[in-house]
Amino acid sequence: MKSSMFKSLSTSASDTGKGREEGFTLVETMVALVIMLIIGLACATLFVYSINNNSGANSRAGALAVAQMTSEKMRSASYSSLVAGSTTESVVTGGRTFSVVTTIADQDLLTAKTGAERKLITVKATPVGVKSEVGGTVTLVTIRASQTVGPNQKPNDPA
Repeated sequence: MKSSMFKSLSTSASDTGKGREEGFTLVETMVALVIMLIIGLACATLFVYSINNNSGANSRAGALAVAQMTSEKMRSASYSSLVAGSTTESVVTGGRTFSVVTTIADQDLLTAKTGAERKLITVKATPVGVKSEVGGTVTLVTIRASQTVGPNQKPNDPA
């Protein structure tokens, strides 16, 4: 009688174990999906931010190259050909268009002397058609000095 009693207890215990399948419930699965969705959205937002930031850096690098080219043109030009004023031009390079504003201003060190001894050259390059928060304006400032002899130096004295 003892053996039949153990047999019935063991079969009833094993039947309940076999009847319940192991795995996740629907609630656990939904909670896991919501957590994965939040993580996925955070990654997507970071990805979009990275793309915009890289695009802006590319625009700024192009604007810097255009501004440097324009500044080098001003440096290589003769001093007398640099007339005070402002010019705006559109430059296309690398498939992108940039608006370049060049401003030349006379700077007199000695107010009694006529004519500028220095010229302040400002070059601003702005990518056209790019959001201002993504790719901004690049500004380069150059000072050119005339090659005239200063008031404290004689023309034949070595500098």
